[in-house]
Amino acid sequence: MEEWSQGIKAELLEKKLKEHLFGAVVDGSYISDRNNYRRVALSQILVSEFPTAQKIVQMLRNEHASFAALALEYSQGKQSQQNGGFVGIRYLVELLSEVAEAINNRKEGEIIDPVQTKLGYHVLRIEKWFPTELNQAVREQIMDSLFQSWLQNLENKETSRPKIID
Repeated sequence: MEEWSQGIKAELLEKKLKEHLFGAVVDGSYISDRNNYRRVALSQILVSEFPTAQKIVQMLRNEHASFAALALEYSQGKQSQQNGGFVGIRYLVELLSEVAEAINNRKEGEIIDPVQTKLGYHVLRIEKWFPTELNQAVREQIMDSLFQSWLQNLENKETSRPKIID
């Protein structure tokens, strides 16, 4: 019970610190980077080889094959394979940069050519775009992002500081 109580207390203190440090700059950050906070319902098939990815794209475009069936058969991504390719509704900032760049300014229902990332080759389909809005979830996402950057900067300053040896 004591650990649970301490965990709750730490969470609340972290939330208050984020609000204190970044609450006033969230709106400006959102306005300057608004496009990254668009949400997209996305499906993908992840494979390790480019020729396989190309074959899947051709089947989807020319043979009108089922995306879900191909995901079940070919996808090496656990989540996408289990869900028939659907990986969920995500903010662009949550996606790998290569994927976010590839889907940006694409239309709903469009099949995207294979995108290479460190995970392999992604065959993507945009299910739906959602309107951009600054709601509580987006505010928290921005504050989390700013907080993580702030922590990273503190850590970098600490590691770059010369050590004093007695």
